[in-house]
Amino acid sequence: NLWKEWPCRRTHGRLVYEPNEAQNGDLNMWQGWGTYPKRGDMKPFTKLVNFLFKDAKASEKKWFMQWLAYPLQNPGVKMTTAVLLHSNTQGIGKSFLGHIMGDIYGDNFNVIGQDEIHDQYNDWLVGKQFILGEEIIGTNKRQDADRIKNMITREVVGVNKKYTPRFNIRDCVNYMFTSNHPDALFIGKEDRRIFVHEITSERMNDKFYHEIDTWRRNGGAAALMHYLQNNIDCESFNPFAPAPTTEAKIAMTDLSLSDLDDFCHDLRTIPDTVLKLGDATIERDLFTVSELVNIYDPEEKHRTSNIAMSKALRRAGFNRKMVFTTKGSKKLWPIRNAPDWLTRPTAEWAAHYNGSLALLKPKVRKF
Repeated sequence: NLWKEWPCRRTHGRLVYEPNEAQNGDLNMWQGWGTYPKRGDMKPFTKLVNFLFKDAKASEKKWFMQWLAYPLQNPGVKMTTAVLLHSNTQGIGKSFLGHIMGDIYGDNFNVIGQDEIHDQYNDWLVGKQFILGEEIIGTNKRQDADRIKNMITREVVGVNKKYTPRFNIRDCVNYMFTSNHPDALFIGKEDRRIFVHEITSERMNDKFYHEIDTWRRNGGAAALMHYLQNNIDCESFNPFAPAPTTEAKIAMTDLSLSDLDDFCHDLRTIPDTVLKLGDATIERDLFTVSELVNIYDPEEKHRTSNIAMSKALRRAGFNRKMVFTTKGSKKLWPIRNAPDWLTRPTAEWAAHYNGSLALLKPKVRKF
């Protein structure tokens, strides 16, 4: 009570995290950078980046350097992209690069692993701007992909900490992931958030890494901070634009998708090559799920079920409608011209389907 009556007591309206900004009445958890920028030797860091991006396109390396620099030039920005570096070789230096960046961020940096991504408690992100996710393992669980997607793009995060009431803060975290697995993340064909780079170089000798480590421990972070803030032109960089599509990302996407997902993606993008019976193209827009199963599995090898096909169609962006046809009530999926069909009345759906039944005679099948 005496403290409450003291006129000089310090009070705050909210708990916030706003880098480089003074707050009026709020308690700002921002504690400053881990170093101060100072012009210095950049040769060791340049050697590391050139080594890790040896086989990358110049545009991809430029984008990556802009991605590193933009949050330092615009403190507190939440970019809607993340970086994933992967290689088959361990100890090649991909996490080393992340830890060097961590020296710049200081207390605003943290390292997490697979366990933290799935943990219900997320206080590891409080007061952080740059997080390195090390040794992310391969998984094909879509709920994991959705969780990471949310981590990358959310603007506000609810902090869940043991024995502490939940509270919300603005999410300023940008993520860099490393892995030794070619299927480290589940990536859909329409993903816009992940920049994937595969490091194809073999591990260098110990002298190479010792030189970079010596530079790091003798003012390297200060030199790098100065370089990223002053020598990397980010005027053309859009922090909210899709990440570049690299060959490594395409390869990881192919590993992520099942054969059924691939089929449904092709239904949406190149339907004429998929909607066939033998060599004949099926000239129809609307299909039942069982008809699509028959097209996918014409030899009846039980490769999928109606339920699995419906889920895959949903993931590919298709929607269905219940329609009364001459064959009774049917759930029809518009495969061709889908946006147009979704604006048409149900009667037109029924007329189109009834008039094209002869084009495809689905077999009655049990799964």
